[in-house]
Amino acid sequence: KMHDLIKNVSHSVYNDISEVPENDKFDLIICIHVLDHIPNISEYIIKISNMLNKKGYIFGVVHDESSWLAKILGKRWPAYCLQHPHLFNPKTIENLFSKINLEKISVYKTINSFKIGYLISQLILAIFKKNIKCPELFNVNLIKEKVDIIKA
Repeated sequence: KMHDLIKNVSHSVYNDISEVPENDKFDLIICIHVLDHIPNISEYIIKISNMLNKKGYIFGVVHDESSWLAKILGKRWPAYCLQHPHLFNPKTIENLFSKINLEKISVYKTINSFKIGYLISQLILAIFKKNIKCPELFNVNLIKEKVDIIKA
């Protein structure tokens, strides 16, 4: 559905990074909850950094393994799953990008907004392993995630 919307504003819409023409260069590459899912993360970062213009940026949002929610929920934190071969904290982000000779511009937290009913159902699932459906009710700003801005 998102591709259909993007096609209204861009002629270049790809399903996979392998479809991007080799000579294309970008000022900005955005990876929102993508980097946590990439098995060969160093190779992937090198690949996307080679797609940047000289003054281009990589903007990413990743799960923060050092977050208070991860500490409270421990092994029940939802980001601890097979679909996330990598989880990050400020130090691991810095180490990853410095190994690839990219300059870290900033790392800061974003605020995620959730329906209170969703949070209650997830809490019950995490504690009691019971799947229930709650009314959505209203939004709560709760979890902060790391945001990375990396310069080529």
